[in-house]
Amino acid sequence: MKKYFVLAFGTVMLAFMGLIYAWSVVAGPLVGELAMSHQQISAVFTCSIAFFALGTLLSGFLARHAKPFLIYTLAAICLALGFFVASYATSYVWLCLFYGAFCGLGIGLIYNITLSTVSKWFASALGFCSGMLLMGFGAGAMVLAPFYIKACAGLGWRTTFVVLAVVFGVFALLATRIITIPTVTTGTANAKQRESFENISTGEVLKRKSFWVAFIFLALTGASALAIFAQAAQFVTKVMAATSVPLVVGLLSISNGSGRIILGSMYDRMDLKRAVTVDGLLFMIAISAMTLALKLNNAILLVVGICLCGFAFGGSTPILPVWAYKMYGPQDYSLNMSVLCTNLIPASIIGPTISGGLFGLITSLTMCLNLLFVLVGLAVILLQFVKIEK
Repeated sequence: MKKYFVLAFGTVMLAFMGLIYAWSVVAGPLVGELAMSHQQISAVFTCSIAFFALGTLLSGFLARHAKPFLIYTLAAICLALGFFVASYATSYVWLCLFYGAFCGLGIGLIYNITLSTVSKWFASALGFCSGMLLMGFGAGAMVLAPFYIKACAGLGWRTTFVVLAVVFGVFALLATRIITIPTVTTGTANAKQRESFENISTGEVLKRKSFWVAFIFLALTGASALAIFAQAAQFVTKVMAATSVPLVVGLLSISNGSGRIILGSMYDRMDLKRAVTVDGLLFMIAISAMTLALKLNNAILLVVGICLCGFAFGGSTPILPVWAYKMYGPQDYSLNMSVLCTNLIPASIIGPTISGGLFGLITSLTMCLNLLFVLVGLAVILLQFVKIEK
């Protein structure tokens, strides 16, 4: 029963860490006071996602030599310090440094070590375990957004940030006691299944075409999703009332979370290349629906498109752990997964730059969507012309 408690705690903790994807809501109370432009809002989001990716990489390296206790402790320091100092911000640069860098790094540390450690309790059900954890991470915005808005209305955003510093820090410290490496592997795959996995070192992984195909695909599709997430409020207010933003963000989070467990489970049973192609096609349909919704001024179609985008992005996240484990084996799983996760660095630069930059210069969300459609289309085409090694 302990493994299910570990999984439950990890899922709840990652739900809180999912606040990183609710930046369009988090930034709301800050924009007026700090006089932030659309480009500056995107810059903070870009910084947080980039440091999130760096945090997963650092966690992967540390996991080879240190126990989860050390990594969770480091994450607690980053999160508590980041939110607390960010509560005194007077400019977007300050937010980039402390909310973006410190909080992004702390969340990245927790993300990687939680996935890699909890999965050791469910070695024969990796897809289920990863899907549950990532569903929690994806649902974070829905869980926290309403409480965050109410807290800011009653306490102000600065005091709310201090509260978040305490809550996130406590979660990380509790994890040092709860999420530990099992002394006896629970749910270990049978011998035949273990033998089917080829253990490949990280150095060799970086030489494989399969790694770079997955990296580019995830970077381009991730850029598209992050661009939409970064300007979610602007998309909604084009065809709906501003009061609808929290509801749509909540639906986006539900779609994101459900995509992680539904498509994540699919990766356990389906050829990886075919499954990843399906995910890319879902992205293209979502972007097309949003483009058409803006042209027709159709709120329902826009919400469907945004939710489908969240579903597809949610489905892309389990590709990381499943791909790293099945393609490269369990031996260097944590580090291989964290290296693959660095696709978020170019994704966090490309996507928000397109959405924030173009929106600020020519106020054309439709053009942004057209460019994102091209990016995803290129990713899907690239996948078809490269043989994936096994």
